[in-house]
Amino acid sequence: MQDKLSKFEKAALLLLMLLAGIFGGLIRYFHLKYGFDALGLAVRGNRHAVILAALFALITLAFAVVIVLALTGRLFPKDAVAVGTIGAPTILLSALSALAAAVGTIVTLASAVKQLSVWGMLNGILFFAAAILTVPVVRKLSVRSDSASPIGTASLIIVFWSCFRLIEVYRTVSSTPSVSVYFYDLAALISLILMFFGCAGYLYGRSGAMRVYLTVAAYLFFGTVSLVGKGGLCLSALFSGAPVAMANVTDVCVYLYGFLFALAVIPTFFAPRRADPVAELIQAAAEPEESGKEEPPVL
Repeated sequence: MQDKLSKFEKAALLLLMLLAGIFGGLIRYFHLKYGFDALGLAVRGNRHAVILAALFALITLAFAVVIVLALTGRLFPKDAVAVGTIGAPTILLSALSALAAAVGTIVTLASAVKQLSVWGMLNGILFFAAAILTVPVVRKLSVRSDSASPIGTASLIIVFWSCFRLIEVYRTVSSTPSVSVYFYDLAALISLILMFFGCAGYLYGRSGAMRVYLTVAAYLFFGTVSLVGKGGLCLSALFSGAPVAMANVTDVCVYLYGFLFALAVIPTFFAPRRADPVAELIQAAAEPEESGKEEPPVL
């Protein structure tokens, strides 16, 4: 009964974060479309901006409380969150995530070569490396190591790429007069970094499954807001005949990559836990000793 309750709590939090992210993304779409004038300045009193800011503040505050309760063991039973075995849905979603990264790589490199941007080429190469490592990293999550492993070390490339992406985006938008143009995108990228960092730390045995779970939940909101908002704007631009370079396709691929990565990890929180061969050997060695003990005679 307690196990079913903990599964319900875990699923409820993830679902609420996802639904809040979708709702926030729809508001973000209208905010990007109608919340700025021709000069890129925020329209004063725009209701979409107000609703989005209020939602962001509310979810951030509520999630901060959830983090405190979860890390102190008051939200879930002890060891309720664990990474289980890897199933077909996880492999499929991680492959789709890698595909989104591959598409983003092509768009990034094409734009970088056209503009002769070394920075863009480096970003594209790192993005391609992240795409290649996606499936191996997700598969390795079910085999946690207490020390450095090749995949654990390689997973840091994904973390490095996401940090690189954050720097690149900030370099591009830092001169924008309105902070609300890029604030939500930076929040999405920061949550993306934390999610990848949590997974890398778990592979190294330096962080628990709870941190992976919380970072995935965070991205389901912050990342989905940017994915839906920028994605809707991107589709509108492409359907209206805008070139790919002007439609922010790379941004959408980045957020989609993180979103599918998060969806790939989620089933592992509800899958059966992988058997620990060391624990099984210890238990098997202890059983003969216990069976060989003679019970004291009853007087």
